[in-house]
Amino acid sequence: MDDLLEEVEKSIDAGLYYVGLFACLMIPDVCAALGSADGKATPAGYAAWVERHMARWWDRGDGQTLYQFRNSLLHQATGRPDGRSSKPRLLFAEPERNQRVHMTLIDLGEDRAVVVDLPTFCFEVLGAARSWLASVQGTEPFETNLQRLIRRHPEGLPPFVVGRPVIG
Repeated sequence: MDDLLEEVEKSIDAGLYYVGLFACLMIPDVCAALGSADGKATPAGYAAWVERHMARWWDRGDGQTLYQFRNSLLHQATGRPDGRSSKPRLLFAEPERNQRVHMTLIDLGEDRAVVVDLPTFCFEVLGAARSWLASVQGTEPFETNLQRLIRRHPEGLPPFVVGRPVIG
């Protein structure tokens, strides 16, 4: 899991914002699944993980909003889960020199948006995941579920691939 978080951080540092955002929207799912009894991700688990471990940034109920945004972005590549929703859309702003806008509501009457500083959001997710990992290491069901987590094998995964890195 540490390798995954490190690669996500590198993507943000390199300005690969789509990659970083997509990965950071996935991380709460992975953490919630690793901490669940059956090792499976659920919408409720995602929302609860966000609300518990990212409470400084997301109010109660917003974990579900972030989950809906995650679904629309990862599965349909759209940034608005439901055009009929009364909730504001989420906009992720790339960094601008000497200017940062984070968690700012723009209300234009019937159309509203929350502007989120993309690197700040990603580093908040990464920090929450690292803090959570430190708190669950050595506990069950985390340790059992961790054994199933996809990972990088630098020397391959015998007998399938030998001598070259694989992720599997």
